[in-house]
Amino acid sequence: MIIVQDAKTGQKINHILPLSITKENGLICFEPESGTGQYYIYYQPYKNEGRSNYPKGVYPKQEKLTNWITKKRS
Repeated sequence: MIIVQDAKTGQKINHILPLSITKENGLICFEPESGTGQYYIYYQPYKNEGRSNYPKGVYPKQEKLTNWITKKRS
């Protein structure tokens, strides 16, 4: 799961497109909502379904991404 957040507003960016993801790095394309600035990228967030003395991290499925990029016709 990948989350992109606008640092200025704290809002989640909805239009993201992971281009290449490996264990070491990732290339992510997204539509900035506040223009040029800082954006935070979070990956593999998990939810703790266990107890504090016996944690059980569960990774949610990636949300379905909308197809917001279109090819330019010449």
